[in-house]
Amino acid sequence: QSGTLVDDLFPKNYELTLSLEGYKRWRENVAVEPSLVTEAKYAVLVPETPKQVAADAEDARLLGDKLLILEADGGLKLESRELGRGTAVGWTANFQYILIFNRETGKYLWHNTDTGNNLDLNPIFKKYGVAAKESEIIVNPEDKRRLVVFQQNKISVLDTENRTLSAIYESGRGVSLSKPAASQFIVAWTEFDEMSGLSKLKLYDIALKRELPTPLNLTGKNSEVRFVKNKLALLQKSGELHLYDIQKNSAAKLADDVRKFEFADDGDIVAALENKSVEIIRLEGEQEYHRFNLPDVGNIEELIWYADSRHLFAIYPTTIRFLDFEDKSLMNFAEVAKRSGAVRYDAKNNALYFIDGGNLKKLDFPSK
Repeated sequence: QSGTLVDDLFPKNYELTLSLEGYKRWRENVAVEPSLVTEAKYAVLVPETPKQVAADAEDARLLGDKLLILEADGGLKLESRELGRGTAVGWTANFQYILIFNRETGKYLWHNTDTGNNLDLNPIFKKYGVAAKESEIIVNPEDKRRLVVFQQNKISVLDTENRTLSAIYESGRGVSLSKPAASQFIVAWTEFDEMSGLSKLKLYDIALKRELPTPLNLTGKNSEVRFVKNKLALLQKSGELHLYDIQKNSAAKLADDVRKFEFADDGDIVAALENKSVEIIRLEGEQEYHRFNLPDVGNIEELIWYADSRHLFAIYPTTIRFLDFEDKSLMNFAEVAKRSGAVRYDAKNNALYFIDGGNLKKLDFPSK
């Protein structure tokens, strides 16, 4: 194993410091005990100076190894290719297709990144008497052919090959639907009944073209339904966060008072952004739990996982901070960078992208 061993130390508390030119200094309090080895395994050095990637940028997305930039004038650019005006609202897992929406015209385009061709979806909406501006399209990451269309009281499937729009569910009076989520085979949403005050989970099998039975009812309205591997995360407006196992047909409450949540890539650990703290909960494998009372936690807008699943980026309105799970005293919870817009993290290349003053910048973190 690689590492540095410092021996012949007296048993007591020490402040361990790591420094390297071009990076912020890292510190941690460590306790050395007789005849034992104390490890500091998860230190990450944060780069000091960001590099400028592009000027006049409003937003950026990472599509595999390609950078999708929304320019200040409304233009959308994938690497050097101009895609026209609009915002990328979804894409397939292999990044072959991007859904582009132009808010000025209300037009949806299904863009093929391989050929550069666009399919205008608005004629399909018009054919079936659906107002595109009043609809929201959800991309199924594993399906380049079918898109899910959400209206206030109806959910439909749009077939881009056959140019058809087929309703799969329509709510009745006194009930409302949450925004659906889509996986390779299933569309999921909740239906809130005003009389009972309950939200019922609904599942629809796209291939079998039928609704699947589920016994799950949750108190109050739903804020978000999200697929996490083969499970569903459900955030209620009350702040309750639940995880539903589709195969086992069982649910568990993970946390209360949650505003937002993020799962690590493997789906085994979740970070819950709450009104007064941040909770880290491991769901599989060795038991692990952390709770941090971060400064000004109510103003944190989102949490982004670092590649090692031992750190998080905390995104404040004007700054980005870096949280180390072993840093209980928050000695290293300092500003990583200033930001004025979107923040994106490229786990594969270990780079943090962010908008600052209309410019797209990035910080290259050390190789893992």
